[in-house]
Amino acid sequence: GKTQLILGASQLNNNLEDAINNVVKKIATFDNNRSNEMVLATDIVDRSILRTQFGEDKSNAIIKLMAPTETGFEDIASYGIFIGYKFRTQLDLDDCTQEEAKEKCRQAINCDLEQAIRQLNIVIQQHHWQKSSFYVYLLPFTNAEEDTHAIMKDLIGE
Repeated sequence: GKTQLILGASQLNNNLEDAINNVVKKIATFDNNRSNEMVLATDIVDRSILRTQFGEDKSNAIIKLMAPTETGFEDIASYGIFIGYKFRTQLDLDDCTQEEAKEKCRQAINCDLEQAIRQLNIVIQQHHWQKSSFYVYLLPFTNAEEDTHAIMKDLIGE
């Protein structure tokens, strides 16, 4: 069988529509082989460490799994899309129980998901990506842009 190449793109934005538009721009650069973000797995793996840990045969097998030959891929790329956005609700949650508030939030996120699907369907048709698979992850944040900075600070230990 062939290996499925999944190209990933992510975008955090306070506005869901803008986040989708920006992630689509990234995908379009992948599709046209113009992205400066594409890194082959073999470029970030130290083969000497693999050989020391697993020996020559196993390390070559691991590298082959991580980066199969070009002929080993399906002809059509797939896309993993991570869309972070600021969750907004017009709902009054003050007089709700915790369970009621959770249910209202679930309904609001489902509406956001429906919006994302509608918007992505249009773009997929415009770019003729109907044969590609899309794996879409919608990530609601309290404040996407501020949360991004806080997450990065935590990661680098500031």
